[in-house]
Amino acid sequence: MTYDEQIPEYPLWPIGTADRTAVIDLFNYYVENTFAAYPEQGVPYEFFEIFLATCRDYPSVAVEDADGRFLGFGMLRLHNPIPAFAHTAEITCFIDPGGFRKTALFSKVLYSPGST
Repeated sequence: MTYDEQIPEYPLWPIGTADRTAVIDLFNYYVENTFAAYPEQGVPYEFFEIFLATCRDYPSVAVEDADGRFLGFGMLRLHNPIPAFAHTAEITCFIDPGGFRKTALFSKVLYSPGST
């Protein structure tokens, strides 16, 4: 059995406006319960526009399980505006803390060929 055969299939799609509530709710979970997100307090739903602008020219992906439960999102964004870093990007990825097989799910989000 290959690595991919061990991972359940998850629907993946580029982050869009329909994901606003789920993305911000998950992001705020990390703001309020961990050190993985940098704001000191939860952000309003309008903050989603910043996510969309940040990844506008880069791939992004949202994921849910077979039952339609939102499991996470990931995106690439500008790493550094200096020309020497023109071909680099920073990865942002948040997976539902109750998610099943987080490491495998992160790999699917990170390496999804359809996440552009």
